[in-house]
Amino acid sequence: MLQAAVILFAVLVVAPFVQSQLLKLSDLMAPPPTAAQICARNPKWTVKDCYRIAAGKVWLGMTEDMARESLGEPWVVNSCSGEWGVLEEWIYKAGYLYFENGVLARWDGPEIR
Repeated sequence: MLQAAVILFAVLVVAPFVQSQLLKLSDLMAPPPTAAQICARNPKWTVKDCYRIAAGKVWLGMTEDMARESLGEPWVVNSCSGEWGVLEEWIYKAGYLYFENGVLARWDGPEIR
């Protein structure tokens, strides 16, 4: 009876969890998007910007959407707002990005380029 419960638990709980993790692992193994693919998804961006994003670069004046496309989702986002607008600090393993009203104002960290 205990063995049947363990098997049922494995099939109903563990197997779907493992399957979902494998799907996430396959996403990580997918090749990064090319500049052409990035430009096709974001037609308002310049070709130069798409190439910089495909290379994983950041630059002053880039938007939050561009940063997400270039570096992925940040681990943590700290934000504050006031009369001046919205300030955000994005924390990555490699460093920090600082946005003022949705535009990159500065960054800090040896791995952020």
